[in-house]
Amino acid sequence: MPAFARRQFAGAAVATTLTASINATDTTCSLAANTGWPSAAGVSFYVVIDPGTSVEEKCLATISGTTLTLTRGQDDTSGANHPSGAVIYPVFTANDADEANEVAAKLTTKGDLLVTSGTALNRLAVGTNDHVLVADSAATNGVKWAQITATGIASDAVTTAKILDSNVTTAKIADDAVTQAKLADRVIGSAEYDSLSLNAQTGTTYTLALTDAHKVVTLSNASPITLTVPPESSVAFETGDQVNLLQLGAGQVTVAAGSGVTLRSEGSKLKLTGQYALATLVKIATDEWVLVGNLTS
Repeated sequence: MPAFARRQFAGAAVATTLTASINATDTTCSLAANTGWPSAAGVSFYVVIDPGTSVEEKCLATISGTTLTLTRGQDDTSGANHPSGAVIYPVFTANDADEANEVAAKLTTKGDLLVTSGTALNRLAVGTNDHVLVADSAATNGVKWAQITATGIASDAVTTAKILDSNVTTAKIADDAVTQAKLADRVIGSAEYDSLSLNAQTGTTYTLALTDAHKVVTLSNASPITLTVPPESSVAFETGDQVNLLQLGAGQVTVAAGSGVTLRSEGSKLKLTGQYALATLVKIATDEWVLVGNLTS
């Protein structure tokens, strides 16, 4: 059940009277009129009976037409007998005021949030700087302040459209955020900015893998070696990716096109010239590569 029940109010409700007497335990009564009274069925409100008399009583009521269903003796009053013709009208009670005051009193500090366990209203103090409010079914109030873990960020949540040039400004990159220590070699681990790493191959055949982008593939064998450039449908290199080839052994390296791949080079040369020859493959379009370097026919 909720911490507090929702009640209805009506500012223009007129005083009316009971059409029949009720004793101290009756749970229904009938009204002579209901002009301006709250009218939503099942939503409670308070009424006072015989106000200003020794038997003044406040009750919690729901309404259906001119019939009230009563919870007797509310707001520090007691059930009593009331005669036919007793005055009755809706009233704002100390109970209403106390509940409103409790809500206001919960929030005591900058950043406080009003939360609920489902049965009570609670104060949730502001969290640590840069933390966010996250759902947590194990928490008392179902929410907590926390950092979002990497697993909580969907892959499609970060898109190029969200990282527009205009969204990244010098004002957002504080002078002290980029330091020489943070730019030291090996601190930036991306292949585009670190030293070229090697992929050593010693067989007589090798097909490029996506991880070869911006690396040096060394090829060393006494027998001839065939290196194959795969189609984009199987290995999705990006246009502009480069792969460096270095023949370390005596076996001559021949670059071969995979299914649907076009290889271009000066004079259609697709073989490295010999041991320690170096060549570079550059992807210029979908399934189209250019080979440059120490080449022969």
